[in-house]
Amino acid sequence: MYYPKSQIIENKTANPGEFIDPRTGKEYTGAYFETSAGEFYTGKNPQDYPNKQIIPNSNDSLTRNTQDTEIRPESYYVVDDVYYYAKNRDTNLKSPRPPKFSQPHPTEKDYQIGEFQRYFCKKTNENKIIEVNQQEYQLFASKSPNVQWEFYQPLSINWNLVGKKEVISSVNENVVFLLEKRNSYFGFFNYFKGNFSQYQIEDIKKIDEVIQVSREESGGY
Repeated sequence: MYYPKSQIIENKTANPGEFIDPRTGKEYTGAYFETSAGEFYTGKNPQDYPNKQIIPNSNDSLTRNTQDTEIRPESYYVVDDVYYYAKNRDTNLKSPRPPKFSQPHPTEKDYQIGEFQRYFCKKTNENKIIEVNQQEYQLFASKSPNVQWEFYQPLSINWNLVGKKEVISSVNENVVFLLEKRNSYFGFFNYFKGNFSQYQIEDIKKIDEVIQVSREESGGY
C-alpha cells in the first residue's frame, strides 16, 4: 500500500469504542492513519504493517454527536463576544432579536371589508403575548435567522370590525377562544382583557372618527 505523505495523516490513536474491524466486528484500539479519501487503516503509516481497514463505530459516533450538540438556553442570545470567540463565530453578526411590538391600525379599506388581520407572537415557555405587524409575523413564521423564532410561536387572526357591539364582541371572543384551544396558545384569550369589540363600529359612516381615535390612543402613530 502506497500513499504520498500529502495524502495521509499519520500516527493517530484509536480510543476504545471509536473504531471497529469490519471483518470481525470487534473493537479496534491502537495506532492508525487516515487517508485523504476519508478511509482509516491500522498502523502508524502505510509502512507500519499490517494495514487493515477499520471503520468508525456508529454507536460511538452517535454518542459523540449527541454530546457535541449544544442545547442553547435563551441566554444564548445575550452572551458576550467571549462566547462567540470560543465557538469560532463571527462577532460582527447581529444576534437574533425578540419580536417588536406593533399597535394595529385598521384602515378605511379594512372597515369597508368588515375585518382585518391581527398578528401575534407568543413566547413558547411562558404566557407572554406580543402583538406585531405583518412583516414581523412573517419573519417568525419563515424562521428568519434575524429573529428568535425558536422561542416564539406566530399566529394571525381575522378581527371583525363592523356591526353591533355585542355581536362583534361575541364573534371575536369565539375566534380567540377556538384558536387558543386548537393551537395550545395558552394566555391568548386573557391577552385581550375582555375587550373583544376593540376597533368596532356600528355605523360605517363613522370610519374617519374611529380611525382618528385609534391613532390618538396609540400616540398618533
